[in-house]
Amino acid sequence: MELNKELTLNYAEEFRIACTINNLRYEEVLQSFINAASFYVFTGGEIDAAAQWATQVILDCKEEVNGKAPSVSAQLMSESSFKYINMLKELSRADHLSRQIKCNKSEAVMREWEEAFFAEAPYHDQVEINGNCYLNIPFNFHMLCRVNGVSIKQVLQYFIDIISLAEDRALNLYTIIKVNPGTAFILLLLIKDNHTSNRRLPQEQIYVKYGLQLLDLDERLEDEIEFKYRVKAYRRFYLEWYNALRVMIN
Repeated sequence: MELNKELTLNYAEEFRIACTINNLRYEEVLQSFINAASFYVFTGGEIDAAAQWATQVILDCKEEVNGKAPSVSAQLMSESSFKYINMLKELSRADHLSRQIKCNKSEAVMREWEEAFFAEAPYHDQVEINGNCYLNIPFNFHMLCRVNGVSIKQVLQYFIDIISLAEDRALNLYTIIKVNPGTAFILLLLIKDNHTSNRRLPQEQIYVKYGLQLLDLDERLEDEIEFKYRVKAYRRFYLEWYNALRVMIN
């Protein structure tokens, strides 16, 4: 699968809203997502929630775009790559090992596989996004996309497009009904990543104001049975919050 050195992505409004409200930069969210995806998780292994959600996004993207894995000859996968995939599968089933030991061993397998694969089919380990920033593409992410028959751009754009704070809150406010892996990953990033969780929020008075208004909106929508109306109300609210922040920032 070809990997272009330059990619053009469309930052959907709800993605921009989610990043701005949570004081996250677009590129850091994308890089964190890329880094979290795991081939070991894809083969049945367990790491953490971030790896599970990030990997699930790629699998959902494949379903969305009807991705088809390229032929073995086109991949230059040969027997060596299948050997490493089987090693990861066997490791995931090694119940006598602790999760941490299996994670460490999976990383060693991926490093060995990367060295063997790169000798056969070199790939770009960095891409430029929209002409103004660079993202590192680790072997894990490269192979997940390659094996699932989707491009790096398709996966990143899909991740951007599925994120919606409004839909997530409208659906899961009081009871978890269905989790959107993209939105779940961003919310988890705020808790899991010390760099982002400890970051001081700018315009704190705006956050206090809209935080209280959000709780009030939750109460007003509690008895609204129409999902589409709840989503519409939350979208309007988050957009107003986003615009207020943009005015303050500018």
